[in-house]
Amino acid sequence: MKKLFPSYMKALPYLSALLFTLNAHATGISVLGGLNYGGYPAYTTQPSYSLSNTSGSLQFSYGIMVDTPIDSDWGLDLGLLYLTLSYGGTLAGPAPGGATTSTPYTSTNSYLVVPILATYRISILKTGLGPYIASGIGNVDFKGTTTVTAGGSTVATQNSSTNLGYGDTHLNSFDFGLAAEVGGDYNIVPNWDLVGTAFFTYSLTNAAMSNNTAYSSLKMMNIALFLGARYSL
Repeated sequence: MKKLFPSYMKALPYLSALLFTLNAHATGISVLGGLNYGGYPAYTTQPSYSLSNTSGSLQFSYGIMVDTPIDSDWGLDLGLLYLTLSYGGTLAGPAPGGATTSTPYTSTNSYLVVPILATYRISILKTGLGPYIASGIGNVDFKGTTTVTAGGSTVATQNSSTNLGYGDTHLNSFDFGLAAEVGGDYNIVPNWDLVGTAFFTYSLTNAAMSNNTAYSSLKMMNIALFLGARYSL
């Protein structure tokens, strides 16, 4: 099994120090849970492959967000989110002897996402925009059924199910991109608010490794709806 945290995640102590510094001036910490829909909406297959019938499914995700004010309107949010993506499609490609393959598949994998957002507040409403970095955690769960066709006839059918590390599935575990949020909070008792937010990420990196035989480019996208509680410090 590949290491869960590659070498670039040595930056985590520095992120922890930043979180600690922000926390010293923070006004609130939110604990969030909800559903997200994600996958790879932007992709380029290798010349001999094609993808169709793409789809995703809802997955449970959760995390924490720390908010720090700059003034009465502007602020900074720093988070640590665990997001699970589940998506699929039908991948068609070549096979030996002039045959072709068709593989309907689903793939599920998870990321730890660290967003750093500049926020603007209007009363109880808040919007945010900024970068994020993410690290793949655990394995990539892949399930598919491959049908081999030659001369218009089916010559073989094979079910496959793998649970491998990111590198073994030719996916990069590192991701970087843009994140946005739109949400609000409502005070219910002293020091406690009910929080709701829509959270969006779009990748600026290529998730497909150079040795990926089916894809030359994959970009991660995620839309999550969170509910939670915010404690005012």
